[in-house]
Amino acid sequence: MNSQISENQINQAGHLTIGGVDTVELAKKYGTPLVVYDVEQICHQIRAFKKVFEEENVKYAVSYASKAFACIAMYQVAAAEGAYTDVVSDGELYTALKANFPVKKISFHGNNKSKSELEMAVKNHIGKIIIDNFHEIKLLDQVLQKHDAKIDVMLRITPGISAHTHEYDQTG
Repeated sequence: MNSQISENQINQAGHLTIGGVDTVELAKKYGTPLVVYDVEQICHQIRAFKKVFEEENVKYAVSYASKAFACIAMYQVAAAEGAYTDVVSDGELYTALKANFPVKKISFHGNNKSKSELEMAVKNHIGKIIIDNFHEIKLLDQVLQKHDAKIDVMLRITPGISAHTHEYDQTG
């Protein structure tokens, strides 16, 4: 899965192509700045990972990182390929939900989740919340009690290195 630009991604005019489409032509048509993704390549990568794990009979989950590009279309592509996703904000969660991303395949990361974000995650029955600190445990407990709910969690443990940031923002 090489992410380097290969010679076949440069056309005869010397222009970069993405998915066989000339990026100079895209810029002329749509203007710049312009974000372009090759959906076929993304699907190919997801399938390649899945194939390797399946061939080795390994339990796995391929997850799309929302921080790469959170939009309805990208969530729909990932969902169509059976991928999971992680979100780090209520905005990303909202977008994934609008894309009809399977809620049980959504994990909520982030090192400073608000009570309202946790409420949104619990109300929508997402798959998992990743807890980063004791404050989040308290907030989540309040939300779960309020809604008489349960949710899967994962604890992210830091190695105890001082990052000289606010205690809620420390990730390692």
